[in-house]
Amino acid sequence: MCRPVGTVRNRPSSARTTINPPGRRNQSYGELMFDGASSGDPMPLGSAILLGAMLIAAGILLVVVALKSRSGTLPRNWVVGLRTPLTLASDEAWDTAHRAGAPALMVGAVATIVAGVALLFRPANGAGLVIALGGVGWLLGWVFRAARLGIRAARALDDQ
Repeated sequence: MCRPVGTVRNRPSSARTTINPPGRRNQSYGELMFDGASSGDPMPLGSAILLGAMLIAAGILLVVVALKSRSGTLPRNWVVGLRTPLTLASDEAWDTAHRAGAPALMVGAVATIVAGVALLFRPANGAGLVIALGGVGWLLGWVFRAARLGIRAARALDDQ
């Protein structure tokens, strides 16, 4: 008789499998996933370090982009920057849009670096998760603000 992979012979269908590490009883799988090494912290040490390093790296990259945007040295390209038909139409529109959005982008980048450094200090009781999600949310908000300011500036240039 063919059985699907993973089925067990002679086990009643009502049998329930639970995961119980040594010293802990009646713990469900969901509790194990979010319980950092049984310490009660929802973010394990390795995850906090990795996420903190990623936030710091993203923040540093965005600081470089903001500085190049502000100085007008960010070349028109298809990889980094405000890539809309309006900003890609000319070098003048590209530079105007990026100069207008650079301050907002810098605020988001610096806040992202601060959130990444805060994660490296290993906050307890779920604060690490709040810091990580807050840092990413803050960054996205400022990136959208920078894009809005830049596109508005390029549109004003186009209207002239």
